[in-house]
Amino acid sequence: MKLPLPAALVLVLWPLSAAAQEPSPDALYQRALALHDSGDYSGAIAIYKELLKTAPENETVRYELTYSTLAKGDTTETIRLATEGARKPGPTQVRYFELLGNAYDAEHRTKEAVEAFKRGIKVDPSYAPIHFNLGVAYGGQQKLKDAREAFEDAIAADPRYASAQWGIAAVYAADGYRIPAILAYGRFLSLERTTQRSAAAAKGLRELVTAGVTGTSPENLQLLINPDTKKDLGDFSVLELMLSLAVAGNQLKDAAPKSDAERAADVFALFMSMLAEKAGDYKRGFIGKTYIPFYVELVKAGHATPFAYVTLAPLKMTGTNEWLAGHRAEVAALEQWLRAYGVK
Repeated sequence: MKLPLPAALVLVLWPLSAAAQEPSPDALYQRALALHDSGDYSGAIAIYKELLKTAPENETVRYELTYSTLAKGDTTETIRLATEGARKPGPTQVRYFELLGNAYDAEHRTKEAVEAFKRGIKVDPSYAPIHFNLGVAYGGQQKLKDAREAFEDAIAADPRYASAQWGIAAVYAADGYRIPAILAYGRFLSLERTTQRSAAAAKGLRELVTAGVTGTSPENLQLLINPDTKKDLGDFSVLELMLSLAVAGNQLKDAAPKSDAERAADVFALFMSMLAEKAGDYKRGFIGKTYIPFYVELVKAGHATPFAYVTLAPLKMTGTNEWLAGHRAEVAALEQWLRAYGVK
């Protein structure tokens, strides 16, 4: 038989029970992160502010508050918070400068954005994203050389940083560097192949590969030779001609018909093999030190053909799925090689 608790004891136990059910600060923090990831930036901000009431010096929470504030689109408040955070030396200082620069950039205050990014780079030049964001700011001003150099610095800091590879490929393409753009798009696709950017990168790569040839049939094919090809990043004119000849040759009728994917992959794989053979001519500069070794090792490991198929897979050309399904072991070996390449 249960006896009812005295009323006074019930009143004493209730607040203790309620307090025991309150989430811990860590649980609240994790909840805020989840809200941010789901797009509820206001909900995340509210929790961060509550946490700061009891731990006002918690830099992790203050940074996340600033990050969510920028994501919400409140650039004025972001500038205030980021300016305050960037004054304090520490592991988050460079990230505050990054947020400050992005907030200025969002307000089209490009000069101040560039200054913020450069100040952050002085704090920590090894932080690749701030170089990338500086490149984006320059790109928005059509300062392609400055943007390219900023992306190069981002890649030097982290060669596996996909966004920097994506950015520099776009700049190379916009500035008329055909071969460097192909190499950078391929390197980007070695790191990221399942996003909207991947489809755009594969499309850009394919268009650049075939850019040296016009015509839709063997009877009306024409090679396009550009005598004014830029050479300050390396003289790739011979390689461009070889690539165009490969594209033209691929248009000829074969005894056995080829799928669209097979034709495209054959040309790209052949291009990589030609590049590997000519690697000795391209040892200098950023291209020679960054991209050439990647493709040389890729070809040496026997992965050129699988790599051609997986990088062009986002285009969903006829025959792609069939080839990938029939060469699972080769694709798996390629994926293992890509994961290991460049990892220290």
